[in-house]
Amino acid sequence: MVKPHRLSVISPATKLPFPGEPDSPSTQADAAATKPKPHQKPSSKTFLDHIRLRTLSNSKKDGKSSSAPSTPRPGDEANGAQSLDLAVAKLSLSSEVTPDGLSKKEAGKEGEVKRQMTPAAESKQADAQIPTELGSRVYIFSPDQSMSEIQAQVDEVFSAQETNQFGSDRFALLFMPGKYQLDVKIGYYTTVHGLGRSPEDTIVEGAVRVKADWMENNNATLNFWRGAENLTVIPTIEEDQKILVWAVSQATFFRRISVQGNVVLSDHGGWSSGGFIADCKVSGNIDNGTQQQFITRNTSMGSWTGGSYAQVFVGDEGAPPEDWPAKPFSTIKRTPVLREKPYPIVNEKGILQIVVPQLKLSSVGPSWVESQDAGCDSPPADVVLELSSFYIASPLKDTASTINAALDSGKSIVFGPGVYPLDQALAVTQPNTILLGIGLATLRPENGTAAVTIADVDGVTVSGLLLDAGFRNSANLITVGDAKSAVCHSHNPIVLHDIFCRVGGAGLGRATTCMTINARDTIVDNTWIWRADHGEGVGWYDNQAAVGLLVEADDVTIYGLFVEHFQQYQTVWNGERGQVFFYQSEFPYDPPNNAVWSHSRVPGYASYKVAPSVKSHFATGLGIYAVFVNGGEGVVSYTAVEQPVSDEAYAIKVVLVRHVSIVRFAGKAGTGVNHVINGLGKGIGDNNRLSMLKDAYSGDDQTSPGLQKAASKVAAKRK
Repeated sequence: MVKPHRLSVISPATKLPFPGEPDSPSTQADAAATKPKPHQKPSSKTFLDHIRLRTLSNSKKDGKSSSAPSTPRPGDEANGAQSLDLAVAKLSLSSEVTPDGLSKKEAGKEGEVKRQMTPAAESKQADAQIPTELGSRVYIFSPDQSMSEIQAQVDEVFSAQETNQFGSDRFALLFMPGKYQLDVKIGYYTTVHGLGRSPEDTIVEGAVRVKADWMENNNATLNFWRGAENLTVIPTIEEDQKILVWAVSQATFFRRISVQGNVVLSDHGGWSSGGFIADCKVSGNIDNGTQQQFITRNTSMGSWTGGSYAQVFVGDEGAPPEDWPAKPFSTIKRTPVLREKPYPIVNEKGILQIVVPQLKLSSVGPSWVESQDAGCDSPPADVVLELSSFYIASPLKDTASTINAALDSGKSIVFGPGVYPLDQALAVTQPNTILLGIGLATLRPENGTAAVTIADVDGVTVSGLLLDAGFRNSANLITVGDAKSAVCHSHNPIVLHDIFCRVGGAGLGRATTCMTINARDTIVDNTWIWRADHGEGVGWYDNQAAVGLLVEADDVTIYGLFVEHFQQYQTVWNGERGQVFFYQSEFPYDPPNNAVWSHSRVPGYASYKVAPSVKSHFATGLGIYAVFVNGGEGVVSYTAVEQPVSDEAYAIKVVLVRHVSIVRFAGKAGTGVNHVINGLGKGIGDNNRLSMLKDAYSGDDQTSPGLQKAASKVAAKRK
């Protein structure tokens, strides 16, 4: 029998050397702190000009490429660097360490560092079994440690990751219950986790934040692949006026967090393109800032201000009412069906566990706050599993074969931070299996297989993973269900949380389709499916990928669907009774011409396609953007959305795609989109930047005059 894992914390250190380096890595040249600027609404120029032209690699302040730096970085296991052995010890206030906290010592591996402890610390170490399988990139902190020492380690991780957009480094920062005075900045491939049973058990006074200082004009549109969960934050940072800054783009998450104060979703007026907040409580105001689009789900907020094109609220308390198109809000009172993401905790004995929330129907507000909603039945108690019941995967020791062997034996998997090259797909065949990644663990198929396949079984949960296409074309990166099936899973559905797919950017990758859903009743909670528009291995004939999401199954529900730059349709929906709450998409930047990019004599492809055979479908809050900057002149798509239209004899619109905004942010001459839905709605192009349509049944063009005026001003300035 496997012994339960007891948590320990890393012993304090004034500096943390990294593998393969004689000293710690140099930090970014940000010693000269910028003066605080008040949070402000962007001018009309900022509103539409600070957009994501992510093909410009020189957009950073330091002028360097956004690809991984040439100097070694922490966690470069994928490149053969030796991992840092974290010999850790749980420290009390009386614990002692060597004066400098660290000493280098030969241990049979080049660059390996061992922490030196006094006998007092060693005696505490002997009483605890440390979860070393989680890997050297998992940092576990305790409030008993010196705050300055924790801050130094957090800062060092951030310095390594702030601009490491396509590097192989991955980190997870875990905080034991208690109170901390810290400024936790989150960079690429870093996730932050509180280990309390409730978010209120782990309190950070200061900040847990995402900034955009590294980009010109505080542009946050490249702030991908990071997240935080299960904490309370009391914002006290003066440079941000004691407001929590969460300036993110896609592939991010903010879950199970209590903010005792206000939140702003951009950094001092810099442009932003996120984002996802769920299961949170914000006592003050959430300021949309410059966010093009955003979704909040099951969140309690004091108030919400601002909006651009698609701000969606599902099952929230304090959300603004709908006033579309004057305000781009889509507000849904209840979340129809959901199982929240699993999360790690530590119990009173110091044993690490995984909490698996139960299925909820028609829910309102955060799961961890007692509901005052009489219409929502109390859900059953969450399941708490010992970490010892999981197989702990590490990229240093595991292959697809070893992980599949664990899956075949009935184990669930926790993936430690890192990049996992796979020579075969990870095959989930047992019901109620959990795949949980921390630190944005990354699965990369190398032989043209999928990264993950899920059988048509009940209760599978896959969370917190980045699926990165390999050089050999994969038909799919993830498949849910073997083939379209009539088997009902509504009582115990398959759920995907924070699953991000990438084709290109970190290197040449190819995939015909990224995500295919065949199993009925599947739920997806936050996904970004991305064919890269910048980075390595990017080009129309390089990172080839036809379709982002293909839904064959019936009764699929998605909260937070982001799909960008695929060479045919971004999303194809063939199943019945699908529901999508929030959709953000960009057409590909790089079609050479419409001779190449067309089908059935129709120019281009719709972004969102509901098949003609579908009889029932619902989607709300769609922001679809045209940025045809890397292809030829005159490239157009006929429409942004294709859908069947219900017969007028029906009193209810059974196929309803509502609240659609299309925007031309930039593009070569003559590029654009001709219609919003089918043949309805004004087009966007050289002389019209924005078009809005309530739905396919409400007449032609409901563009907000205010937003249209702002768009026209910017278009005039560009001429």
